[in-house]
Formats: sequence, structure tokens, C-alpha cells
Amino acid sequence: MGSSRGTAARLLNFLNDAATRGIDETLRSLNLDNLTGRPIDEVFIGIADYILPEGGSADTGIARDAFVRTIEQVVEAGTLDLSNLNSDQVQAVIEAYTTNSIELRIYNEIGIKAVSMPKDVAAATAIQEQLHDFIGNGVSEAFNNLDQRPLPLRPDETLSYVDQIYEQAFDLLVALGDNMENEE
Repeated sequence: MGSSRGTAARLLNFLNDAATRGIDETLRSLNLDNLTGRPIDEVFIGIADYILPEGGSADTGIARDAFVRTIEQVVEAGTLDLSNLNSDQVQAVIEAYTTNSIELRIYNEIGIKAVSMPKDVAAATAIQEQLHDFIGNGVSEAFNNLDQRPLPLRPDETLSYVDQIYEQAFDLLVALGDNMENEE
């Protein structure tokens, strides 16, 4: 999950910078003045080169797809105000990105047949919905278990923070999965 973790850290740095210095100043610092005052989806697409890793590996593709899904969710929810960011909004975006990247990693494992799925479409769809909720809950719980909120982080602390989130989320998902297996 190296590309996804790196992307999450860069996204968190961008959002923290926008919350601290303001979105216009943050965009100027990235030589993206042309995005000032633009709709949120255009800003996120415009910062993609800054946020996303280069390359063509499966891990990079997962990071990119998770970023696009996060943009779609943020725009659809309509709850993110880049000109007035707060720690709850920053956390919501990072939670969405983390959930998407973990979910896509699991889908990749299914695609390469490291994990099998039922042949029945309805059963597979039900599993997909349960998996999404399961991962989202695990990621949310991982965030809530951390002592530090994302907004006060310094850039040099970000990757460590993101690593903690992924580690705790995966640990929780494994534990929850083991509990579900034992109940059956």
C-alpha cells in the first residue's frame, strides 16, 4: 500500500496547508493560481499531479482510483468547504481516501484471484456492500483510536500518522474478520 499511503500523506499535507494558510495561498505555493476560486472537483483534479504518484504499477493505479473515488464522494456529499477547512472535514476526506484505497486493494486481490468471490452476482454484490461498510467502520475506528487529530500535524509527522491509520485499520479488519469467522 506504499503508493496509497504516500498519496494519503500528500493529500493530508495539502488539506492541512489549506486549513492553516488558506486554499488560495496553498494553491499559489504549488503554482496552481489558475485553480483559485474554482469548484472543488476542479481543484482536486488540478492537484492530482502534486498528490498522486507517477508510475504504472497496480499499487499506483489503486492510489489513483482511490483518489478519484474520494473526489466523487466529497463532491457528492457537498460538505467540504476548501475556503473554511476544519479538522473534521480534513479527517472525513482522509477517512474516505483510506477506505477507498483499502477496498480497492482487496478488489485487486480478488481480481488476481488471491481471494475468491461467489459466482452468484447477487451474493457478490452483497459481499461488496458489506465489505465497504466493514472497511469504512474499521478505518473510522482506527482514526478514533489515534490520540492526534490530522489538523495539527507537521508535514514531517504526516506519513507516520498515515502509517498508524493503515496499520490500525488493517489490524481492526483482521480482528473483526476473525471474530466473524469464529461466530459462523
